[in-house]
Amino acid sequence: MKNLTRRQIFTIILISITVIIHLVGLARFLNDKYAILYRSYFSDIIIPFCFYFIVSIAKKLKIPRTRIAYFLFVFISCVLAETGQYFGLPILGRTFDYLDIGAYLSGTASAIIVDILIFGKDQTAIE
Repeated sequence: MKNLTRRQIFTIILISITVIIHLVGLARFLNDKYAILYRSYFSDIIIPFCFYFIVSIAKKLKIPRTRIAYFLFVFISCVLAETGQYFGLPILGRTFDYLDIGAYLSGTASAIIVDILIFGKDQTAIE
Protein backbone atom coordinates (compact mmCIF):
# COMPACT_ATOMS: atom_id res chain seq x y z
CA MET A 1 0.00 0.00 0.00
CA LYS A 2 1.28 3.45 -0.90
CA ASN A 3 1.99 6.12 1.66
CA LEU A 4 -1.34 7.55 2.73
CA THR A 5 -1.82 11.25 3.41
CA ARG A 6 -3.15 12.53 6.73
CA ARG A 7 -6.41 13.39 4.96
CA GLN A 8 -6.76 9.84 3.58
CA ILE A 9 -6.05 8.29 6.99
CA PHE A 10 -8.56 10.62 8.65
CA THR A 11 -11.20 9.75 6.03
CA ILE A 12 -10.65 5.99 6.45
CA ILE A 13 -10.98 6.30 10.25
CA LEU A 14 -14.06 8.53 9.93
CA ILE A 15 -15.82 6.11 7.57
CA SER A 16 -14.89 3.15 9.80
CA ILE A 17 -16.33 4.80 12.90
CA THR A 18 -19.49 5.77 11.01
CA VAL A 19 -19.99 2.22 9.77
CA ILE A 20 -19.49 0.82 13.27
CA ILE A 21 -22.01 3.29 14.72
CA HIS A 22 -24.58 2.27 12.09
CA LEU A 23 -23.93 -1.45 12.55
CA VAL A 24 -24.16 -1.28 16.34
CA GLY A 25 -27.37 0.74 16.14
CA LEU A 26 -26.64 3.55 18.56
CA ALA A 27 -30.38 4.29 18.94
CA ARG A 28 -30.89 1.28 21.18
CA PHE A 29 -28.62 2.88 23.81
CA LEU A 30 -30.53 6.18 23.84
CA ASN A 31 -33.75 7.10 25.61
CA ASP A 32 -36.86 7.50 23.44
CA LYS A 33 -36.67 11.18 22.53
CA TYR A 34 -32.96 11.01 21.63
CA ALA A 35 -33.45 7.72 19.77
CA ILE A 36 -36.10 9.36 17.59
CA LEU A 37 -33.81 12.32 16.92
CA TYR A 38 -30.95 9.94 16.12
CA ARG A 39 -33.06 7.83 13.75
CA SER A 40 -34.50 10.91 12.04
CA TYR A 41 -31.43 13.05 11.47
CA PHE A 42 -28.12 11.39 12.41
CA SER A 43 -27.58 9.88 8.95
CA ASP A 44 -28.70 13.11 7.27
CA ILE A 45 -25.87 14.90 9.08
CA ILE A 46 -23.13 12.26 9.06
CA ILE A 47 -23.50 11.12 5.43
CA PRO A 48 -22.74 14.58 3.94
CA PHE A 49 -19.99 14.99 6.56
CA CYS A 50 -18.31 11.76 5.42
CA PHE A 51 -19.10 12.40 1.75
CA TYR A 52 -17.22 15.71 1.97
CA PHE A 53 -14.04 13.94 3.07
CA ILE A 54 -14.47 11.16 0.50
CA VAL A 55 -14.77 13.80 -2.21
CA SER A 56 -11.69 15.57 -0.82
CA ILE A 57 -9.52 12.47 -1.36
CA ALA A 58 -11.04 11.41 -4.71
CA LYS A 59 -8.26 12.21 -7.16
CA LYS A 60 -10.20 11.48 -10.37
CA LEU A 61 -13.21 13.67 -9.55
CA LYS A 62 -13.33 16.57 -11.99
CA ILE A 63 -14.14 19.42 -9.61
CA PRO A 64 -11.84 22.18 -8.34
CA ARG A 65 -9.76 21.05 -5.35
CA THR A 66 -11.13 23.66 -2.94
CA ARG A 67 -13.28 23.45 0.16
CA ILE A 68 -16.08 25.52 -1.35
CA ALA A 69 -16.19 23.24 -4.41
CA TYR A 70 -16.41 20.18 -2.14
CA PHE A 71 -19.13 21.87 -0.09
CA LEU A 72 -21.20 22.74 -3.16
CA PHE A 73 -20.73 19.32 -4.76
CA VAL A 74 -21.76 17.44 -1.62
CA PHE A 75 -24.62 19.74 -0.61
CA ILE A 76 -26.12 19.89 -4.11
CA SER A 77 -25.82 16.09 -4.45
CA CYS A 78 -27.68 15.60 -1.17
CA VAL A 79 -30.39 18.13 -2.11
CA LEU A 80 -30.84 16.36 -5.46
CA ALA A 81 -31.24 13.05 -3.62
CA GLU A 82 -33.86 14.62 -1.33
CA THR A 83 -35.63 16.09 -4.36
CA GLY A 84 -35.70 12.60 -5.86
CA GLN A 85 -37.43 11.40 -2.68
CA TYR A 86 -40.06 14.11 -3.18
CA PHE A 87 -40.80 12.60 -6.59
CA GLY A 88 -40.92 9.05 -5.19
CA LEU A 89 -37.37 7.90 -5.99
CA PRO A 90 -35.79 6.04 -3.04
CA ILE A 91 -32.39 7.76 -3.11
CA LEU A 92 -30.65 7.71 0.30
CA GLY A 93 -34.08 7.24 1.85
CA ARG A 94 -37.76 7.12 1.01
CA THR A 95 -39.41 10.03 2.76
CA PHE A 96 -39.06 13.65 1.70
CA ASP A 97 -38.55 16.09 4.58
CA TYR A 98 -37.55 19.75 4.31
CA LEU A 99 -35.66 19.41 7.59
CA ASP A 100 -33.33 16.89 5.92
CA ILE A 101 -31.99 19.72 3.75
CA GLY A 102 -31.05 21.62 6.91
CA ALA A 103 -29.36 18.49 8.22
CA TYR A 104 -27.40 18.17 4.96
CA LEU A 105 -26.36 21.79 5.29
CA SER A 106 -25.22 21.33 8.89
CA GLY A 107 -23.34 18.12 8.04
CA THR A 108 -21.51 19.69 5.12
CA ALA A 109 -20.76 22.93 7.00
CA SER A 110 -19.48 20.89 9.96
CA ALA A 111 -17.16 19.03 7.60
CA ILE A 112 -15.61 22.30 6.42
CA ILE A 113 -15.13 23.43 10.02
CA VAL A 114 -13.48 20.12 10.97
CA ASP A 115 -11.39 20.27 7.80
CA ILE A 116 -10.11 23.73 8.74
CA LEU A 117 -9.47 22.74 12.37
CA ILE A 118 -7.56 19.57 11.48
CA PHE A 119 -5.84 20.47 8.21
CA GLY A 120 -5.42 24.24 8.55
CA LYS A 121 -7.29 27.27 7.27
CA ASP A 122 -4.73 28.37 4.68
CA GLN A 123 -5.43 25.33 2.58
CA THR A 124 -7.75 26.72 -0.12
CA ALA A 125 -6.45 24.38 -2.81
CA ILE A 126 -6.36 20.96 -1.22
CA GLU A 127 -3.70 18.49 -2.29
